This record gives sequence, structure tokens and C-alpha cells, in this order.
Amino acid sequence: QSTWGPDCTPMETALATSEAIAGRPYLFLYGTPSPASGLELAPLCAGDEVFGTRTFSIDVECVASGRGYNDRVVGRIAMVDDEENVVFDSFVKPEVPVVSCLTALTGIVPANLETAEPLAVVRDRLRALLPAGARLVGQNIQKDIIWLGLRQGVDFESFVDLGAVFRLWAPLDLGWCRQVVYSLRHTALHLLKEDMQDGAHDPIKDALYSIRLWNAYKGASADKLGQARDTLRTAPRTHSFASQTPMIDGVQLRPPTSGHGSSAAFGYSQ
Repeated sequence: QSTWGPDCTPMETALATSEAIAGRPYLFLYGTPSPASGLELAPLCAGDEVFGTRTFSIDVECVASGRGYNDRVVGRIAMVDDEENVVFDSFVKPEVPVVSCLTALTGIVPANLETAEPLAVVRDRLRALLPAGARLVGQNIQKDIIWLGLRQGVDFESFVDLGAVFRLWAPLDLGWCRQVVYSLRHTALHLLKEDMQDGAHDPIKDALYSIRLWNAYKGASADKLGQARDTLRTAPRTHSFASQTPMIDGVQLRPPTSGHGSSAAFGYSQ
């Protein structure tokens, strides 16, 4: 769900608050995983080096298995650690026919997939590198977790959706609210002052900038996060690839829109 009301009081909130516990700054984040996903966003601590927690960002790049917006299968997986090291990068051979590699968007070409291993094999290699106590961060990281079939409490411990960290609630008619979610590119451009998208999508680059944002804002105070959201709100709009190229090879890149139930994706980047 993306809209709540009346009086803009969502059943959950993505606002981050800092609290000192035993002299250590804790950053509590509450996300919005779908109940059907079985995912639960746990309280997170910014000083986890003491306990050995590692942070990673995983990004999945998909190719098209049909013409619709949701017709996607995994084509490439990348993982970057909290020191900005690329610890995993692999193409994936889909088990269903590929309608389009969406090359202009993904950078993937058919030859990349021909010699790749199937998802089950690639996923096992990824799991072997991922500590069970790891924290995962990324833009809508829940989707990547679901794509890969990773199990919370088994393959990783917790996760942070950066889109939820920086989003805002905008008032609508009749006391309803609508969430405004900024794209990773918009967020990096205006908070890190770096334009991450100078060509086709690259999952390594997406994961890298997710880590940079995490490192810049982990343990941030409510005031710092509020300032960041104000910066994103007042910055010029960052147009997404899909807004400028809504279709590739007859494949839809823009999601269907609806009324109050649809999310506002200001600066959203496919």
C-alpha cells in the first residue's frame, strides 16, 4: 500500500529516528515489505562493527520474458560490500525464452546470457559469499531479495530499503496521503553530488551508490534525515529512463497507473 488516511497517519512509517542506547547510536528503520513476502525489517544499529555485522548491497538486473511491465526474469546479479569492493558479479541464463535483453536499459546483450549459468547455480555461489548475519541495503531491496529467493534469518539478517529512508508523505484530497519515493539516481545526484547514470544501467554501479548512501547516512539524526528529504523535495526533477523511453522492443517499461493506490515515484529511475 502506498496511500493512507485520513490525516496522513500511515500504519507504518519509514521515518528514521536516532536513539542512544548504552552510549551507542542506533538507527531504527521501518520499511514496507509486502506481507506475502515474509520479510521483516528489523531494528538496525550503526555501530555493528563491534558485533561483526557486515553490510552489502545486492542489485539485480532483469531482462524481458514478455511484453508487459512485470514480465521480467533475472539476467545479472552484482554485490558490493561496505568498503565498496565488488564481491560478486554474474550474468544469469534464464530458463524461459527472452523476448528482449532491454539492452539500452540494462546493458545486457544476448551473448552475455548464452554462456551464463542458471539462477539456482548463480544464487548458490552468491549465498556462499554472503554472511548469514549480513545486512542488505539498496533501493527497494525487498524486490532483489524476492527475485533471488534469499531467506531472512538464513541467508541474511536484516535489510534497509533506501527508498523508504528518504521518502516523503504528500497530502492529497480528503485527508489522504501519498508516498513520494525518489529514485536512486535522484538521491545520489542531490545528496552525494554524483550522477550515477551516464549510460545503460549497471548493477555494480547501483549497488555501489547504495553503499555510499548507506555509509553517508547510517546513524544519521532525525534532523540530518529531514534536511536530506528537503533537499530531494526541492531539487529539480530527475527524469527516469522509462519516462523518456517508455518501450523497448515492444516491451513496456512504465508501470500501469491507478488512483490513490499507486505510489508517487518522483524522479523514479527504472
